[in-house]
Amino acid sequence: MGTFLNRASKAVLLAAALVATQAAPTAAIAQTPTVEVGNLSFGALPAQRLANAECKLFLWSRTPSPQLIFIADSRSASARVDLNRRTLRMERTALEGEEAFGFQERQTYAARDVQITAALTFRPDAGLTDGMLVDASTLSVRLGDGEQTVVPVGGLIACGTPDTGPRR
Repeated sequence: MGTFLNRASKAVLLAAALVATQAAPTAAIAQTPTVEVGNLSFGALPAQRLANAECKLFLWSRTPSPQLIFIADSRSASARVDLNRRTLRMERTALEGEEAFGFQERQTYAARDVQITAALTFRPDAGLTDGMLVDASTLSVRLGDGEQTVVPVGGLIACGTPDTGPRR
C-alpha cells in the first residue's frame, strides 16, 4: 500500500490516525472530542477521502490535544466546521493573497450568523509533492453578536488523483 501513497496522502492518513487515537472512547458511549477556545466549542471532524482532482484544506487546532476542526474544499469553495454543536457548511465569500492548490493565504467563509477567516501560512519547502503544509495559521471566528475569537491552527492541503491519491 505504501508504494501507492505519496507524502501528502501519508500525511493525511497519519493526521487522521493521530485524531482517531486521541478520540478513542474510554467509556461505553463515545463522544466526539471537542476543542474549547474562549466561548467557542469546536467538534472534531471525521477523516475525509479525496476524490479525483479534489483539493481540500485540513486544519487542526494548536491545542494540547489537537483535533481536526476545519475542512475546506477548493472545488466547491466551501468549508465545514462543527461550531458550538452546530455543523455548518460555509460558502467562501472573499479571498486574497498568494494561491496554493486553489486556496489563498487569506479567505473568508460565511454561513448563518458565523463568519470565519482563515489566515494561512504556506510552507512550500516542507517536501510535499502533492499538497502543501500550512503552518502557524489562524482561524478568526466572528459570531453574529460581534464576538470574535482567534484560534491558532496548522495543517495541510492535499489533492486527489485517480491512480495515486493526492496530487498537485
